[in-house]
Amino acid sequence: MKPVRIADEHDTTAKTFRRAGLLTSAALMALALPAIAETAEEAEADRAVKVLDTVTVIGNIEDPQSTYGSAYTLTERELEKFESSNVNSVLRAVPGVYVRDEDGLGTFPRIGIRASSSGRSDRILVLEDGVPAAMAPYANTSAYFFPNISRMRSVEVLKGPETLLYGPQTVTGVVNLLATAIPEERAGFVRAEFGENNTGRVHAWYGDQLGQVGFLVETFQSTTDGFQKIDRSDRTAGNEIEEYILRLQWEGERQRLEFKGQYADETHDVSYLGLTDADFKADPDRRYGLSELEQMNRGRTGFSLHHEFDIADGWALKSTAYWTDTERHYRRLNQINGVNIGSVTSAINTGGADAALLQAILDGTADTAHPNGVRYGNNFQEFTSQGIQTQLEGAFQTGALTHNLTFGVRRHEDETRNVADAGNEIYQQVNGRLVFQGVTGPNKNRGEAEAWSVWLGDRISYGNWSFLPVIRYEDIQTVGNVLNPAPRNSLTNT
Repeated sequence: MKPVRIADEHDTTAKTFRRAGLLTSAALMALALPAIAETAEEAEADRAVKVLDTVTVIGNIEDPQSTYGSAYTLTERELEKFESSNVNSVLRAVPGVYVRDEDGLGTFPRIGIRASSSGRSDRILVLEDGVPAAMAPYANTSAYFFPNISRMRSVEVLKGPETLLYGPQTVTGVVNLLATAIPEERAGFVRAEFGENNTGRVHAWYGDQLGQVGFLVETFQSTTDGFQKIDRSDRTAGNEIEEYILRLQWEGERQRLEFKGQYADETHDVSYLGLTDADFKADPDRRYGLSELEQMNRGRTGFSLHHEFDIADGWALKSTAYWTDTERHYRRLNQINGVNIGSVTSAINTGGADAALLQAILDGTADTAHPNGVRYGNNFQEFTSQGIQTQLEGAFQTGALTHNLTFGVRRHEDETRNVADAGNEIYQQVNGRLVFQGVTGPNKNRGEAEAWSVWLGDRISYGNWSFLPVIRYEDIQTVGNVLNPAPRNSLTNT
């Protein structure tokens, strides 16, 4: 099936060139770094990495059970065993974590902790190196963008009272993904993988310490045609991912400073349209041709600056400033012949009204007759998240009691923007082909959130007894639909 839109005709050629570029890059890196390239096992056994304490959420990674809540750490060695690019597959190994797969590739992680709904992972707190990873942690917590598990060296999962030291999601738990760290000495790593469905992945990094300065450059690139086959179409149902990371670190006698810059660009040919029960039994890898134009383009540019200052014995001040700009441009199928896609397959499965006609439209043997025909929505959104936080940590004694104090303050701002020039694209199916009809007007809007957070915790120990009182205060102000304001009573001010 080839829709009548010239701009879409070049996708297959473009993907071929990008895939060739990825494979060429893999070959060049393998030739350029023979002296430093290591196997995964050698890298695990031999290289030493320097990790700033503040990026962890578990105080003692080697003994997670020393925390006051429930904690679990997936080490680098364990992640090597998984060798998975799907975060859902990795987190299934963690007790108390529940995941629901959606597309088989981990594009939209649905993660829940304990009794929370997995949803869009919006009930848990996701961090990368201790920095909030959500597109907009307050204004839009849904994880339509998720850090790439393939370049992580460890994953921490924390549940219980200590989650109050992080936030804003504090009821269920924290997932902190620890990315590749700067090595203590010159080291590098290259891994190239190739598989069926034109799948290729390359992960490479190189770093060194030059006196007081350390650095790391890293890239991850992936492409696949996916496992689904789209009816009457030469398009694929896979994805393309490329990421570039730069880390710089300076370490003095009593203080450390680290900069991290990140750029990510992804294209996912995913669809919300499922299969009827009968079609799934016949061919679970089938995808209906009406969904061939569905595509999500998402990306992120981000920077963070972390500073640690050892004030005195047992006392340290740790500060982090961060900024991310995330894009999620999603063209998705919303309606077929006037029926929302969430009801199409269920109507056919239950023999509902127009079940035979809907099945024929899905098969491409019947034309659409509704004015909306085949309706695609343009959900083009941009998100900005920025903040600065500082945390004082110290240990002291009061008589027989040992205290480990944590006091922190954070100022955070985030914003969501819908920037689509057209709200919907309307097509009709004619003789099994999509024929473009027109567009509807844009529905631009913007949401904003501002928050002040203060937290105080004290790990108090007496002999073999210990407890952790924690208090957290959040002052949050959110405003939705700024460009098309509704009556004030429909807005949120918390």
